[in-house]
Amino acid sequence: MTRLCGLVLAGLLIVLTASTTVGAFVGDAFTIVPYQPAYTPGTFVNASVTLVITPAGTATFPSGYTLTLATGLSDAIWDVRVMVDGTQAAVIPKAGDRVFVNGYLLSYPDSRDVAVAVQVRGAVPAMAGNGSFIVIDAYELDNGGYEVPGSHEVYAREVAVQPATTPATQPTYTNPTPVQTPQPTKAGLTWALLGSTLIVPLVYRWRSSGLERL
Repeated sequence: MTRLCGLVLAGLLIVLTASTTVGAFVGDAFTIVPYQPAYTPGTFVNASVTLVITPAGTATFPSGYTLTLATGLSDAIWDVRVMVDGTQAAVIPKAGDRVFVNGYLLSYPDSRDVAVAVQVRGAVPAMAGNGSFIVIDAYELDNGGYEVPGSHEVYAREVAVQPATTPATQPTYTNPTPVQTPQPTKAGLTWALLGSTLIVPLVYRWRSSGLERL
């Protein structure tokens, strides 16, 4: 009885181990065009990588798991192809920031060579500051939809440093100097008043004299 129980427990352990075996993958031949040390936001790039499935059990990949592909590129367009023994077995075109590849498309006996050819094109995103953006991030989700720890394969690139912009200089305007109309001086006014004061009495006296009767 004890021996039977031991055999049953051993069988259960084997089943559980087989069902939780995680298929892994290794990225190979990553390329990005155009190649630059750092990219200006808005630059369109075309990137590709081959994910080689490396089985950890009797199957190449758990059929209940999902291979997830993500990118930080804007307006991304994907072309994902499952290759089995060098022959195309499935094509998954997709637009957006993520692509999900069902595990059953990758699940084969471990004697088969399975790989995923990934191609994505899009624009380098605008960022608030200097940093890096994700070109391709590949990882696994288990049958509960949770990320499998340690399954990420990330390819990232740097964003170019943006020069600081200075506000445009506003033109300056100066008010024209008003034309000054010359005004008579106090001295001029004084002599004019004095002259009129002297002339009026002289005319009066001349008229009052007998000279005007001549």
